[in-house]
Amino acid sequence: MRTTFRTTFDLSRPDTAATAVFEEAARRCFDWATARGTREGREALRTDLLLESIAATQIGNNAVVEVAADHDAGQRLWALRVTHPDFADPSVHWHAELGLRLLGTRVVFSCWLHYVLRDGVLRKVARDASRPRIVADLVAAFGAHAGRRLLGRPEQLDEGGVPALVMALQDPARRRPIVLVSCRNLTDRPAIDPVTLAERLAGLAHVSAATSRFPSFQLRDRLPPRLCAWDGAVRLYWPGFRLDDDPREHPVWPRETIRAIEDERGLSFSDVLFFRLCALAAVTADPEAVEFASVDAVRRRKLIADLRERGAMASLVDEVDKENLSLREQLAGLNEQVHDLRQQLERAKGEADGWRQAYEDEARTPSLDKPPESSDATILTVADAVAEAQKRFSGQLAFSPNSRSMVKDSLFEKPGELFEVFEFLATTYYEARVGKAQCADFNHALRERCGWSYEGHQSERTMTTYRDWYRTRFDGREVWLPEHAGTGASKDPRVTFRLGFAWDRDSGKVVIGFLGQHQETAKT
Repeated sequence: MRTTFRTTFDLSRPDTAATAVFEEAARRCFDWATARGTREGREALRTDLLLESIAATQIGNNAVVEVAADHDAGQRLWALRVTHPDFADPSVHWHAELGLRLLGTRVVFSCWLHYVLRDGVLRKVARDASRPRIVADLVAAFGAHAGRRLLGRPEQLDEGGVPALVMALQDPARRRPIVLVSCRNLTDRPAIDPVTLAERLAGLAHVSAATSRFPSFQLRDRLPPRLCAWDGAVRLYWPGFRLDDDPREHPVWPRETIRAIEDERGLSFSDVLFFRLCALAAVTADPEAVEFASVDAVRRRKLIADLRERGAMASLVDEVDKENLSLREQLAGLNEQVHDLRQQLERAKGEADGWRQAYEDEARTPSLDKPPESSDATILTVADAVAEAQKRFSGQLAFSPNSRSMVKDSLFEKPGELFEVFEFLATTYYEARVGKAQCADFNHALRERCGWSYEGHQSERTMTTYRDWYRTRFDGREVWLPEHAGTGASKDPRVTFRLGFAWDRDSGKVVIGFLGQHQETAKT
């Protein structure tokens, strides 16, 4: 038995009683299951009894439907199972199970999809994960919840919604991953379609789609840069997220990586992420899941007890035989699942090793073509940002900090932003200085990129009065630093930083000579 999809969540609808939600959901599940049969097969079913147990019934097109139901004072259980052969290989049979539990004001829905090979031949069979359409239909028809509201569409994330997103990421009650789709800095558009992604992941994950680049900038004020996503990247945040998590625990896909995945696999990124989440959901046991076998077992045990009390021995023996057969089938299924879980565990270990190796390789061999998401995962301090920039941009940048600079002991909390400034100087600024490209307004371009400001001039009086702050030594000569980039306006070194630099015509490089909180002026 190979499980390809599994999910469990609550259903509710405002101003609608839980009993009505339960019965309408059961009706929708029944209609979905019987739609694959013939008209004659559907007409043979007693649809007026769909909320009661129905023995296995052929509905045409080799499909079989059965219903198990139980109702007592504490809760109401209902489960449906539909079985049909695979269209490409009739020896492969699909089993779709839909379950409902009414408990007080709660209605719990479960879906389990798996397939088995029935010809007894030992051979390789592989089917892509898929999600029954009924799951998305129920999410759309009712309010769905799994520790947090589930939607079949993306939640729009503007700047005002960032605080709520940060709270949701850290919410210990969250049971589903959150997928953040950021926008590109230049176009304010995502690299993938968030609507398609949200529809694909209905019931499995929450999708939050930024409406522009600015929510990503706001997010970096509330989360460590290594745990953010921007410039078209997509990031997956697992439940249990904490601010001190290793960034590898919450994978991020820059837009270049997304494009490479789609080109290599011939699939959309939405499909690739869906398959990955399905593989994990298939091995996740939810204690609230409602499965057909468990509901049918409750119903049968009550029937056996009733037959024993009435002394109906023939019927009792028949039901006991059915119970034993059901238990043997469950045991066989469990054994197959254990085997399948072992195989998936080995694949998961291999995938984890691959991610770890790729992360270590990336740290050792940085590339100028990679966006900040690919490099700043290891940038935790100002010293890290400087070291990474020295490795990546040695042809464009020259670091020669003066005596007033503070690098190793800097308390600045956003070194990822500092690295973006280095990248800006090594690309946009450098290419404009050497004549490869044009940039009419460095200040505007830098603000668009990361929110920092640029100033191209300092007064001669300030520079000569506080010369130790505005000059450095490079290549055996004195270099003045009339230009600077900065962020923050307070005296708090955690949020305020200045970068003093100059374009050096002799070397053809940007000389960075001051790194610290503020450069001295008459005001300071």
